[in-house]
Amino acid sequence: MQAWSVCKPGYGPLPTGWEGHERGQWASRTIADALEHIALPLAIEGAADAVTEALKAANATIWAATRKSGAPIGSTVAILLIRDDRYVVLWAGDSRVYRHRAGTLTQLTTDHTEVERMIARGLLDRRDAADHPFRNVLARSVGTSEALLLDRIEGSLAGGRRVPAMQRRVERNGRRS
Repeated sequence: MQAWSVCKPGYGPLPTGWEGHERGQWASRTIADALEHIALPLAIEGAADAVTEALKAANATIWAATRKSGAPIGSTVAILLIRDDRYVVLWAGDSRVYRHRAGTLTQLTTDHTEVERMIARGLLDRRDAADHPFRNVLARSVGTSEALLLDRIEGSLAGGRRVPAMQRRVERNGRRS
């Protein structure tokens, strides 16, 4: 019996290099490569810890390249781990994970953007966020600082809950695609 399935980017781990930023696709590949070579323990907590360490290693590689080049290099990432009836989501940036239940999609992750920070602080109303000039400015991602900050949520799929789904944000007029 297969305990874990490591999917290719877009299905399991979702790294998305920055459009318009030097070597964004390289950053995404660096993350995907780091995740591809880890051994995931059977326990979901251990698997989440192993993924976190792999992402930290990828962050160190990308951060070193950023410092060497003098230009920002980075990628967003969202990871969904499922074991039995439990799931863990890890993310940095604005790649999203949703839960589908009773015909409704609910966003589980919070975008790490300057606009979301402003909304959280009460400085901006959500109605004004879609047109704000900083709506696509990332506040957090992989490779943009020495220390990687990941958010993590855990949940249960028990009780008929559907598996969370992942989405890559598509912005035609911003720096992301």
